[in-house]
Amino acid sequence: MLFKYTARNLDGEQTKGVLDAPDKHALSRILREKGFVLVSAKHNEDENAFSPIKNIIGSMFGVPLVEKMTFVRYLAVLISAGVDISRGLSILEEQVKNIGFKKIIRAIREEVIRGKTLNESFAQHPKAFSGLVVNMVAVGEESGRLVESLELVATQLEREHELVSKVRGALVYPAVVVSAMVIIGIVMFIYVVPTLKSVFGDLNASLPITTRIIFGLSDFLLNKWYLALAFIIIFVISMRFLFVLPVTKKAIDFGLMQAPMFGPLIRKIISARIARTLSSLIASGVPILRSIEITSSLITNIAFTSSLKDAMNRVQKGELLSASLGLYPKVYPTMLIQMIAVGEETGKLGDMLTRTALFYETEVDRSLKNLTTIIEPLLMLVIGGAVGVFAVSILGPMYTLIQNQI
Repeated sequence: MLFKYTARNLDGEQTKGVLDAPDKHALSRILREKGFVLVSAKHNEDENAFSPIKNIIGSMFGVPLVEKMTFVRYLAVLISAGVDISRGLSILEEQVKNIGFKKIIRAIREEVIRGKTLNESFAQHPKAFSGLVVNMVAVGEESGRLVESLELVATQLEREHELVSKVRGALVYPAVVVSAMVIIGIVMFIYVVPTLKSVFGDLNASLPITTRIIFGLSDFLLNKWYLALAFIIIFVISMRFLFVLPVTKKAIDFGLMQAPMFGPLIRKIISARIARTLSSLIASGVPILRSIEITSSLITNIAFTSSLKDAMNRVQKGELLSASLGLYPKVYPTMLIQMIAVGEETGKLGDMLTRTALFYETEVDRSLKNLTTIIEPLLMLVIGGAVGVFAVSILGPMYTLIQNQI
């Protein structure tokens, strides 16, 4: 069993890690032999009530980033502890809950037993392990520093996970508010509006255009809901198809980068990913050309991808990376280019890229907080406007009827 533990040495210094042991007593004995006293231990199979649902979702939509991050980190720990790679994969296969990822690990273990290297086995599963992971592991195996390479991969995945979590976290509030507004609106159109419509119908009142539109939408949702459902399904499928087309994707990427609030944020997010990925690859010993190629394959924005491919061709001809990226001032922030230039001049490109990544990750966090602060009042205005239109459309005619009655 794999245990996550916390222990202290005789000097009182705390340490944390992961060890394979039959039970907690055996774990305590192993740590005691190493001069540590076990403080707490948690079996890696501990899970919450929502784990089965998460497992089903994970198997349907691929391997979650946090699963890959944990797998690589634990594999590095096991190998550093002297556990054979095939044995380590077997242990991790038992601990993984994602059904799809469990099958992938089993397949990798079988390939390793047959004599393939770890990076060759990873390369057979591109949906789970990107070119970044494969190449960093390959360099680690060739140089005899596999543990260090795996730790770098885990750090890279952790940083990527943090960045994705921050972006998703900033979108949770507006998504919840908009979803609630849509649901409440549908309930109003189905249950409240028909009652009001019957009242106005009995009085034979002359209704304004906004009121007639609301009543028409209500009738449509009540009597022809299947058409509304079909329209939503067709719209979603059409959007997914359009987003795949290169022309549409290029237009969307260009539009988002030019947007007042989202443009600078998108540039910072992608710049952080580029700097972090390049620094990890260079630190692992991957050649600069291959590092640029891998980075370009991990970025989805067409403007950044095409510019990185062009930069790779220019670097291959002898030009500096900073000079090549400098040809795209509307794509790359000036600071990123300058930091790359300093790194090339000093011979510490990897260190400078790491610092740049940290800077932009901090900037993304700050920008997301500012964006959330701006979005909140905008959402309130939208909700207030919708409520206002509904109130005027319904209360206005009622007030007119009351006046006529008087």
